[in-house]
Amino acid sequence: MSARTRDRSDVVVLSPPDVLDLQSREAFKKKVRESIQRETPKVLVDLSGVQFADSEGLTALLSLARMVHEKGGEVRFCSPSPAVERLFRITRLYFVFETYASREEALESL
Repeated sequence: MSARTRDRSDVVVLSPPDVLDLQSREAFKKKVRESIQRETPKVLVDLSGVQFADSEGLTALLSLARMVHEKGGEVRFCSPSPAVERLFRITRLYFVFETYASREEALESL
C-alpha cells in the first residue's frame, strides 16, 4: 500500500495507508520522498484513516518528519484515529509531533 497524496497550493497532504507497519512503511517512505521534492516543503499528514500502526509505522512517521525538517520544511499531523491517538499518548509523540484535531486547524498553522 502506498500513501495517497494531494498537493494543496503550497502544502502537500499525505494520507498514510490504513495499516502502517513493517510491510507498508517502505512504500509510505518512498511516497514521502517523491512528495517533498521542493526545497522547503510544507507537509500535512492526515492520520484519520490509520487504523493500525506498530513501532515500524511510528518509525516511518519519525522518518517523514526528519526528511521534511532536513529540507528546512514544516510538518503537521492531524485527525489522529483513536488507535494512533492512543499510540501517540503511550509513546509521548505528542511532545514530538505538532498534532491538530482537524485538517483545517493544521492547515492554518502552516
